[in-house]
Amino acid sequence: MKRFMAILLTLAFALSALSLTAVGESTVSLPWKKPPAAGVELNRTWGNLSWHLSLDGVLTVTGEGPMDPLGPDDGWKFYNKESVEAVVISEGITSIGANAFAQAERLTSVTIPSTVTSIGNSAFMDCTSLEEITLPDSVTEIGGYAFFGCESLKSISIPEGVTRI
Repeated sequence: MKRFMAILLTLAFALSALSLTAVGESTVSLPWKKPPAAGVELNRTWGNLSWHLSLDGVLTVTGEGPMDPLGPDDGWKFYNKESVEAVVISEGITSIGANAFAQAERLTSVTIPSTVTSIGNSAFMDCTSLEEITLPDSVTEIGGYAFFGCESLKSISIPEGVTRI
């Protein structure tokens, strides 16, 4: 009986470590193993987008097309989430990938352009300092848990054209 319980607990633990993804949505693994240090200016390219984290905590994402989904911990490897206070997504980007800014606890503001049509699963999950976000009318899909754990979120405007949440 003890062996059965041990196997059951091991299986439960392994399953709890899996990330949430929608059907047909996959995550990617980043090649970086260590997170960048806090207070360091950063330039990275991933897929078709460029990411720039300035010394004042503004993460600017530029390029065209969809943002690749990230694994739940990849943001720590890609950019230092502890340094991000604002996110600016540039015109031309068409989606915000899964887990893109999840757990960026100091994030207070997000600028989303009118070219974005979808927000991936857990995109802003546990952004505990995020107080307000305005979604452009172009957004038609919002993934599961996109704003889960955003305990400071006081206001969110959901466009009329959203067909899936």
